[in-house]
Amino acid sequence: MTILSTPTSIDHIIFGNEDSRDRIYDIVNGDEVLPSTGVTGILLYGMYGTGKTTLAKLLPQAIERVKANDDDADPHVKFFECQNKVSAKEILNISSQTDFYPLGQSLHYFIVDEVNRLSEDQQMDLRAAMNKPHSLFILTTNIPSAVEQGLRTRCIPIDMNAASPMQLLPLARQAIADIDVEIPDADLLKLIPKCNGAIRILAHEIPAYARKKRRELLKAA
Repeated sequence: MTILSTPTSIDHIIFGNEDSRDRIYDIVNGDEVLPSTGVTGILLYGMYGTGKTTLAKLLPQAIERVKANDDDADPHVKFFECQNKVSAKEILNISSQTDFYPLGQSLHYFIVDEVNRLSEDQQMDLRAAMNKPHSLFILTTNIPSAVEQGLRTRCIPIDMNAASPMQLLPLARQAIADIDVEIPDADLLKLIPKCNGAIRILAHEIPAYARKKRRELLKAA
């Protein structure tokens, strides 16, 4: 797998800060137990394109593999994509699904992507569902202030804001590896911030710049 491919492991995620990375690994390794003491969720928050949804999708398997001590563990996950409208009934139905232990895995897993797009009533219904002890909820948002306070208090917050230009430099280098042009690191470090930390933007804009430089060099030759 190349760095710019879709990550298949949390080891491939580029975290903007070390504390966020350490907290995620503590959860996955079981050093921080979830659910526990009323906390049944993880809230991944930060700007667009920094890998929140990708990480959310990887976490259930990473957690379940450690809990089950089975590298082949493949838990069932219910995914709610809130930008495409989630019905009130779908949120209400979560509670009924969490009244029993899940079959073949240690927890029920629910991913609620862009949770801030849920209505106030839906967020309150989700908060009620999160009181159940056999489930882990992974929420993502670009606007943490728009997430109902009760939901936030039931979650461990994980800052997923942009990595530094230096952290993203290897990605930029890889993005132009097949383009026959030499771009100094100093130039790349000036370009990377224009991508606003979004890896999907970096994967297109950095090569576009490199191709432009190559054309300019060929014309000047």
